[in-house]
Amino acid sequence: MIHIRKFIAILKYSFLIDASYMVVWLNRIVSPFFFIGPYILLADNYSVNVGEYVFVGMIIWFWFSQFMFGVSGGIIQEIQDGFFQEVWHVTSTIFYLCTKSVYVMFESIYISIFFYIIAMVFDVAKISLSKILLMSLYSSVYLFGFSVLFSGIFLLIKKANNFNYIIQTLVGILSGNSIRVSKFPVIIQSVSYLLPVTYLIKVNNGLNINFLFFNFLSILYLLIGIALLKYSESKMRRTGGIDKW
Repeated sequence: MIHIRKFIAILKYSFLIDASYMVVWLNRIVSPFFFIGPYILLADNYSVNVGEYVFVGMIIWFWFSQFMFGVSGGIIQEIQDGFFQEVWHVTSTIFYLCTKSVYVMFESIYISIFFYIIAMVFDVAKISLSKILLMSLYSSVYLFGFSVLFSGIFLLIKKANNFNYIIQTLVGILSGNSIRVSKFPVIIQSVSYLLPVTYLIKVNNGLNINFLFFNFLSILYLLIGIALLKYSESKMRRTGGIDKW
């Protein structure tokens, strides 16, 4: 019961912060499509199959970006705002990140619905809304572990969060969000297959993947992330708390 109250309190805080900036919600309705839509339109002119591949790849990459901003980078923002200091004393960092991930998942569903509506208007909706929502739900499980890894890195290396957007862009390119990974040189492919986003894009495009390795990789990143978080927490407690972070 206590954990449920904490869970609701964190979700409520996140929503109230966002609700105070209604322009953010309006921006989430419009900007995703006009940010990634040109890639889809260009690919669709080349081939229907390529258009569908890019549609799926770009929307999954956009969800990944939401997790990077909302979970990995979000923890840094809320340290600066002072909210995380209050949470830190009453719950674990991993519980906090789990709750934030649920919030980001609902955020992604909200974005996806309006993304689909605008895509329908422009006649580039390549898959059904139900498939998009299903993709969002189970992709969030895998994106969580990857975002925890970066949360640990960002807490450990303060300036690393400055490269958040660059990391997102590189992961998007290497994961094959707009071009198939098989088109890359072999050495680049070896890096691509270390990224969970690569597997999510492939499996949602109906391509075969090594599920065993994919799950192993996702669990490994989650465990490394948890270890980094625990180390960062321990270091902050030894050096006078999070206020001196």
